[in-house]
Amino acid sequence: MTQYNIINTKQGYAGCTALYAADTVITADKATIKACRENNIPYFEISGEDILLHGYDTGFIGGACGVCGDTIYIYGDPSTSQSGRELAEFCKDKGLNLSSVYDGPVTDIGGIKFIEKI
Repeated sequence: MTQYNIINTKQGYAGCTALYAADTVITADKATIKACRENNIPYFEISGEDILLHGYDTGFIGGACGVCGDTIYIYGDPSTSQSGRELAEFCKDKGLNLSSVYDGPVTDIGGIKFIEKI
């Protein structure tokens, strides 16, 4: 059984503000970054201000992406935003694939989840 350490980030939307891939937390959220630093968890900081979330000033990387195997799926064209370009560079450095599932701007849609058919 996998052991987990529970870390309090005082972040109500931790699932949206961060994406976990290649043993690294990807986020723009300062509280999440602080928790990573304090607990020696690898993190990759992105700018985060240019992810759309309809009805709000900004969206979040975890809400715009999902991870399945060695591929990060992103809702939007990564080249349309600084955050998307930063994520593309992260994927290149870590040997991950980045696959767009939408041609428009990077948009927080609440996350992309995967279900295994049994």
